[in-house]
Amino acid sequence: MKRNVIIIPKVIERYKKQYEYSIEINLLKFIKYVNNNFTIQIFDKNKEYSKKDIFIFSGGNNIINFSKSEHDLIRSKLDKLALKNALYLGAKIIGICHGAHFLASQNKGTFSINKKHNNSKHKIKIENNKRIVNSFHNVVIHSLSKKNKILAFSDDNSIELFENKEMNYLGMIWHPERNKKFNIEDKKIIQKFLCN
Repeated sequence: MKRNVIIIPKVIERYKKQYEYSIEINLLKFIKYVNNNFTIQIFDKNKEYSKKDIFIFSGGNNIINFSKSEHDLIRSKLDKLALKNALYLGAKIIGICHGAHFLASQNKGTFSINKKHNNSKHKIKIENNKRIVNSFHNVVIHSLSKKNKILAFSDDNSIELFENKEMNYLGMIWHPERNKKFNIEDKKIIQKFLCN
């Protein structure tokens, strides 16, 4: 089945007060790795979307709990608008790194700074297995509302993967698109979520 993937991009300040939307090329490649039939679009507040669309809140930016910079505030407004659209439709939602932090912040998440997570690799426990994932963030999630199911913890007990069936979202703290070679386990996690 042909499905649209709607990406909510990160916002960067290229020059003073010049803001740009940005999407990593590897994220586009990873989405095609998950399903080559997906069509990819950038979120547009003036466009109408359908229940079958998949909204991906990409990595990049800081949640406003930790930054009030103009580009992070612009991203926050964009995220809130896209989430409102996705929830109204009952569409599937995936948050990657910043996107997962944003989803957690909208659902009673508690956070702290942990610089050991920035630009590193660490172990996570997912189901009964352990694996190593990348880490490009310094904000960690400690707790979420009870409506969320925690699927993976890091070795310091911060939350790495969670889902909320009521709101139809999956939050993944690591970046599956930034591995040198895409990981089949990441593909399976996302495919399983999309099939439920």
